[in-house]
Amino acid sequence: EENRRRRRRKAQEDDEDDEETGAEEGDEKESESAEDTEEEGEKEEEAVTCSSIDASLYNDFVEDDTEQCIEIKSEYTTDCCYTFPTNPCGLCKQGGTSLTLLWASEVIHEGRSVSCGVVDNILNTEEETSP
Repeated sequence: EENRRRRRRKAQEDDEDDEETGAEEGDEKESESAEDTEEEGEKEEEAVTCSSIDASLYNDFVEDDTEQCIEIKSEYTTDCCYTFPTNPCGLCKQGGTSLTLLWASEVIHEGRSVSCGVVDNILNTEEETSP
């Protein structure tokens, strides 16, 4: 349980660093004292990304089939994993030919600006259907 709390705190710190909030030192001290209070009771679950959980398992050298690994998998596998389709729909896949994906190019998808790489990842989770 303590390891899980540490991983969640570490993942949250990493996410906050990535966001570069630009908080001043006074804001950080207030945040730290709030975290200390929350740590004691841990009344609310902290949100973490699936990639930060996976990275934490790797960084902490958690081995497969250990109690810690099994516990974390049972808690997060349903939310973080999916079965890759047999015939995935690729953005740049046209019949038997694959075009080069311009990963960083931005497009509007479902009302949001996202990279073509993100769209390709979304499509890769879906089974390709015949036209």
